[in-house]
Amino acid sequence: MHGRRWGRLLAGIWAGLALAAPAAAQPLLPEAPGPFREGRLEGARASPVLPGYEGFGDLGGLGLPFGGIPLATGRTAAAPGPAPAWSLTPSIGLELLATDNARGTVRDRRADFVTTLSPALDARAETARLTGRLSYAPLLRHYAESGEVRLDHRFSGQGLATLVQDRLFLDLRGYGGLQSLGGGYLAQDNLATNRRDLVQTVNLQASPYLVHRFGTLAVAQLGYSYQYSSVSGRRAFLPGSARPYFTDQETNAHTGYALIRSGEEFGRLVLESRTVGTVYEGDGVLDGAHRLFTSVQALYALTRQVALLAEGGYEDQHYGGTRPLDIQGPIWSVGVRLTPGPDSILILRYGRRNGYESFSLDASVYVGVRTRVFATYADQLGTPGQLAGDLLSGASFDAYGNPVSGLTGAPLAAPFGSSLLATQSSLQRVKRATAGISQTWPRDTITLFSSYEDRSPLTSEPGTVGFAQKGYFVGLTWGRALTPVLNGFASVRYGRTESPTALGTSDVYGLSLGLSQELAPGLFGSLRYLYANRGSDFDSGRAVQNTVVLALRKFF
Repeated sequence: MHGRRWGRLLAGIWAGLALAAPAAAQPLLPEAPGPFREGRLEGARASPVLPGYEGFGDLGGLGLPFGGIPLATGRTAAAPGPAPAWSLTPSIGLELLATDNARGTVRDRRADFVTTLSPALDARAETARLTGRLSYAPLLRHYAESGEVRLDHRFSGQGLATLVQDRLFLDLRGYGGLQSLGGGYLAQDNLATNRRDLVQTVNLQASPYLVHRFGTLAVAQLGYSYQYSSVSGRRAFLPGSARPYFTDQETNAHTGYALIRSGEEFGRLVLESRTVGTVYEGDGVLDGAHRLFTSVQALYALTRQVALLAEGGYEDQHYGGTRPLDIQGPIWSVGVRLTPGPDSILILRYGRRNGYESFSLDASVYVGVRTRVFATYADQLGTPGQLAGDLLSGASFDAYGNPVSGLTGAPLAAPFGSSLLATQSSLQRVKRATAGISQTWPRDTITLFSSYEDRSPLTSEPGTVGFAQKGYFVGLTWGRALTPVLNGFASVRYGRTESPTALGTSDVYGLSLGLSQELAPGLFGSLRYLYANRGSDFDSGRAVQNTVVLALRKFF
């Protein structure tokens, strides 16, 4: 992304949060703590991030969680007592990375040494008029083999402001990160080593909205949402093809929404009428596209733990490209919501939307006090930028800046940072499932995580091509507090992708081992070793990569 464009975007994020002025506002919709999000009649039950996930994901890059206090000590650096209304936590990180196969190739292996400097700033507000957080951690990398210097951006932010008490609110959120262009990586492993494979993603959203309560009879919400999305990287081609499957994409989306929901007088029954319309402008198949959903939803609580769901309505969607897609017709769904405990929820639906029938699942359930199980399934239409924008609308961010579901608190990786499958620019039907289980003990955290994704192209920008691909991933992570200031962690992972008409079949498995320690007050260090082994139908051998990463970060 060009420097001037980045300057406008980042300035806009900061200006928006500043303009919102201080606010710990809560809108009057008791089960919807932000602007209306499509498909969320049941509201958000935000719960803590999956135990063990926050400290051992690779979203932090430098061996530390993105934008947060590292878990080397098993505690945060916060002072005892109530949190301050405003806080700014600057830090600076230095990473030294050495690898024996920077491009992950079978032949012509090239070693590289990458030096990364990463200043970071974490800003938080908890006041009478603003509540929110912004984390920004750019990456300035120097590659010794080529002499190239590269600047990438990572940020996450979410803010809710009260502009007029109990009436007018402003929701701001954004996320920027890196993902693989060609795919074949496990989580975020080694994305820094192959500079030609990086894709920069940016998603920003601003939504002012009005709320009005009609006593205990009903509550209404009327709002507008502006979304900006950008996916940028080098053009990518299939073997032997002259048409790229990925080009830079930039999109602006304008959404108007209105809903009215029944109040306390209806007892166990909740009725809601909603209309959401979006028009797009920008690059590719979304230029001139639109989508409209209008529906009536109902929730009836049989007991405190069991509720039935039903929906009926109409949709109108249009997308351009080589094969323009128009979808008009009825939408409907039926389902059940289970809440077996205060921090557990399961929502299962089956119905028709986007012109086809499918089911969806969102579940996060505690089994006892040490074990948490979560699972999701969704079947959606969209481009990578569009899907990321939709996901951002319903996401929250954990204490480390990583995206989590606003509904269940489970981690959200795709499509913010999916690395196993190739990044495409076409409109796709995407079926995505995740499942995991985590156990937390006084000194140990063990997490088993798996995911599956199936993408089918529907239409592409003229001059480009789309292709079908699917893949699955499974990983096991173990973290242990070795001493009060020293943590160890290890993980094993395996992934497999299939694309019969394009890239064939490939697989990758990997291992990582690491230590992180508080070296002095506010100074943290980590040492990691990563091993990756990749193979595909197009190569006669396997690409082996060994990487060692030494990282330091100082908080001020």
